[in-house]
Amino acid sequence: MEDHFIYRHGLHLMIEEQPDVEVVGEAALGREAIARVPLVEVDVVVCDYNLPDIDGLQVTHLLLRQRKELRILILSGIDQGPIPKQLIAAGALGYVTKGGNDGGKVLRAIREVAAGRRYWDEVLCFPESALPTPFDRLSPRMSQVAMLTIRGLTISEVAEAANMSESAVRTQRQLIFMRLNLKNDIGLLRLAQRYGMMPDESIGPNRGDGEDTDL
Repeated sequence: MEDHFIYRHGLHLMIEEQPDVEVVGEAALGREAIARVPLVEVDVVVCDYNLPDIDGLQVTHLLLRQRKELRILILSGIDQGPIPKQLIAAGALGYVTKGGNDGGKVLRAIREVAAGRRYWDEVLCFPESALPTPFDRLSPRMSQVAMLTIRGLTISEVAEAANMSESAVRTQRQLIFMRLNLKNDIGLLRLAQRYGMMPDESIGPNRGDGEDTDL
């Protein structure tokens, strides 16, 4: 997704030369891409931040509203300020600054994002721990319940660990799903995995017993 034809065409040619990556569509405008994405099988959306109609942040919000599993990589000339963090908080998995001729960096970013890993340009100069995530939207109580759930605890176990009633845990879970725009525990686990928040013990004997799958 890039409005400058020469840059978009060059990016297309570079990607097409890779044996493990295929271009399935192009767009010059954000809304054009949003209309096309549901019509094709796509794993990674590469999007310029500065588009003529809507910016990359709006594109990220709208695309992930359509398909939560999409992996979005932003290309931008902006290397400071709040925009990179806002994009990552919105759900973009990667951010690469334009400049120079480092096509290899773009290809590395595409492959990392395609694998479900975050990739941000080294010039942004902020550590992984400083990156915002959707979990930042949760209150401390919701965060506690979310992390216990991610570890594989059942509702009754979360209630005991957090010193809450089971009814209160269910209420917090509903708030978590609403705040993160999720439907169930599977979505919560996928989101946690996407942002590197899965503890080693999260795959436990209680996961998959059905109690916590749906509200």
